[in-house]
Amino acid sequence: MFARLCFVFAVAFLASISLYAAADTATGTTAVGRESRVALVIGNGAYTAIQSAQTIQMALEQVGFVVIPTWYGGGVHQDLTADDLRAVLQAFAEKLTPDTVALFYFAGEGAVVAGEDYMFGVDAGSRGAEDLARYAVSLTQVIGTVAERKARANIFLLDTDRNNPDGLKRIGYEARMMLPPATLVAAATAVGGLAGADPEQPDKRLFSNHLVKLLGDSEQPIEQLLKQVTLSVQSASRGAQEPRWASTLKDSLVLARPEDKAAGAAMIAAKEEVHKAKMKKMEEEFKEAQRQLEQQNSERQLARQRAEDNESAPSSFSFGDFLRGIGKVVGAVGMAAGVRYNDPGMIQQGAALIGGDANEIARTQAAQNARQQAARQAQNSGGAGGRDCAQFARNRDIARRNAAVAGSSFTSERDMQLRVAQANENAYQACISQ
Repeated sequence: MFARLCFVFAVAFLASISLYAAADTATGTTAVGRESRVALVIGNGAYTAIQSAQTIQMALEQVGFVVIPTWYGGGVHQDLTADDLRAVLQAFAEKLTPDTVALFYFAGEGAVVAGEDYMFGVDAGSRGAEDLARYAVSLTQVIGTVAERKARANIFLLDTDRNNPDGLKRIGYEARMMLPPATLVAAATAVGGLAGADPEQPDKRLFSNHLVKLLGDSEQPIEQLLKQVTLSVQSASRGAQEPRWASTLKDSLVLARPEDKAAGAAMIAAKEEVHKAKMKKMEEEFKEAQRQLEQQNSERQLARQRAEDNESAPSSFSFGDFLRGIGKVVGAVGMAAGVRYNDPGMIQQGAALIGGDANEIARTQAAQNARQQAARQAQNSGGAGGRDCAQFARNRDIARRNAAVAGSSFTSERDMQLRVAQANENAYQACISQ
């Protein structure tokens, strides 16, 4: 029963996540008079990369971008292998239409080899140039996959190192990439440079942090925004880091118009409402599952108490009861002998001494024997719920992992998961002590 409840709870949780993502996507693509805006945000490996990606995600949502969610409902895709990166890139591209403004953001390990930017998966390790095709994804491949969808505008932001690390023998060089139409590419630094942390906020990367700071207050075209970001990064790094960008956009593209901010605020509010509804539903389902478990425990304890009371209950005993008892014992022995030797007469005589129908008495005795055997087995195994104890421990561990995944980005979900973990820990301790 408990396992079935856990399965129902898990299905409801995943379904609520799907509804959450669906509501999110719908909000970002139905705004009247605006193009749809879709973004893929990836933070790979380093702590600063993940923190910067989360900051970018929130900034993009505030100006009306729908950020493609992960399978568990988060907005930032973290710690992807090269194969994972290709898969989410393809899923991202399939959501683009001719009226879409598409934005791809990657923060993590990168390099430039023979004039080509590469983004490494977390499984790359120390690899040579011959392993690039397997453990890294090129910017050319990313642009090509997205450009096939012929979106209104394609924006690619790379917050990666662009040096040539050990083992990559071909030296990189700065070259103007032949960009397809309606495309803008911006890199955090020039070829040979490193994407440093922000001196004022060391847990975030300099380029991404200054982009976010200027994005919310800028109603200028994106090219003018990037010029301001470039100057700001150069000043903060004292010339050590100089962002580079190139564009083939023909139409003016402003990311933070008043209507974009209004759409973003509405989308965030809708997401929050869906999130609250999801958490409320999860809490109600958990309380119901907990109530049923408590009811089962109460029923098992009541049955055990009744069995103990029946075994220890005192009785008023008289000499007549003694004689009748002897007669019933003799009758039972006679019935048993009649069964063994196939003598119907002995069975009937034994039944007469016992004081009842032979068949009914036999059925009653068999039922009583079965109950006693079941009670003994339950007592020896720690009760009917003994085999559920391990399930409580597993559910506790799953809830703790979910709380760790939620982290500080979804505090309400994290707190809910911690409460689930504590409830399962209490149930586990109660189970093993019975």
